[in-house]
Parts: sequence; structure tokens; C-alpha cells
Amino acid sequence: MRPQNIQFGGGVDSGEFNPAVLAVVLRLDALRLSAATAAIVGFAALAVDVLPELAYGARMLATIKIAVAGIAALVAAYPALYVTGAISGPEMRSVLGVFRRAGGVSVSPTE
Repeated sequence: MRPQNIQFGGGVDSGEFNPAVLAVVLRLDALRLSAATAAIVGFAALAVDVLPELAYGARMLATIKIAVAGIAALVAAYPALYVTGAISGPEMRSVLGVFRRAGGVSVSPTE
């Protein structure tokens, strides 16, 4: 899927820079991210459209729809990014690692 060892130029240590190769790689990444974004937004729109009309006020209904769209986008994000190849396994683990707490780390109470 994703080219791992792209060499910009003639060889490994040639020092040459080929902007055409960089343009192709960036174009492919942009297409992958665009496809993933379209899938995420489409899934969120579908989830909001499926939501039944509830007997709430306009503000409450808008709040519920925004919450449903946000949750649907979060649920659809990983599969869409993984299937399109827009993000690799190590990149996803790195992003998820930010949200995990390290063992033994605690927050001291303020007095």
C-alpha cells in the first residue's frame, strides 16, 4: 500500500532531491486522507440522518445530533484511516499511546 523506502534521487546516499517523486508521494497521501475523510463524514451524516425525531426542543435535538455525529466520526475514524492506508499501524499506536496513561503516574491532589 504505502511506499516505505522511497529514495528521493539517484541512490541511498546520493544527496539528490527529486521534487517529482515527492509530488507523487504527497499526492497519494492526500488522496488517501481525502478518501478517509469522506468516509468518516459520510458515516457521521448517515448516523445523524437515521436518528429518529424525538419530542425535544430544537436546542436539545441539535445537541443530540451533534453528539451522535461526533461519536459516529470517532467510531468510523480508525477503520476509514486503516482501510485507505492513510495511517500505518505504528502511526496509529503512536496516536493511541498519547491517550494511555503510563504505569505508576499519578496526579497529586492540590491543597
